[in-house]
Amino acid sequence: VNSEKRPYLITCECEQQKFIKFIEQRNPRVYQAILPNSERTVDEMINLVIGLHDITEESKQTRQYEVKRIGNMAKTLQKNNKKDKTLSESMRLLLEYDDYLEKLHHIRLRSTQKMAILYAVENEKNVLEQVNTGEGKSYIIAAIAIIR
Repeated sequence: VNSEKRPYLITCECEQQKFIKFIEQRNPRVYQAILPNSERTVDEMINLVIGLHDITEESKQTRQYEVKRIGNMAKTLQKNNKKDKTLSESMRLLLEYDDYLEKLHHIRLRSTQKMAILYAVENEKNVLEQVNTGEGKSYIIAAIAIIR
């Protein structure tokens, strides 16, 4: 384990699994906060999104503003109102994609997936930084490709 105070990114899936088991055994409460049994809400996602490269207070505030803005967009999508005049083009396309997934595969995107998609297509950098295993990456990547 890295002794520095900065976040340490574990990219090897085997190492990730070892770390997850370590956390679960050592501190079940922290494990539940990191990997909950139920779906996270948009508000929880807004509070959890952090920037590994947010070194200055200004960069941290900029990211927080952007995450809240995109979180509000995700909340608007929960209403599933395609006629809402405030929807951006990417939000409309995302709702159409979600309907198509439901027709084709009988599943809907979770709010967390929609937020990841919106973050990738609506933020200034147009970058999806990290999506954890089990988040439905194939659906997320397909939606990003369609919207772009």
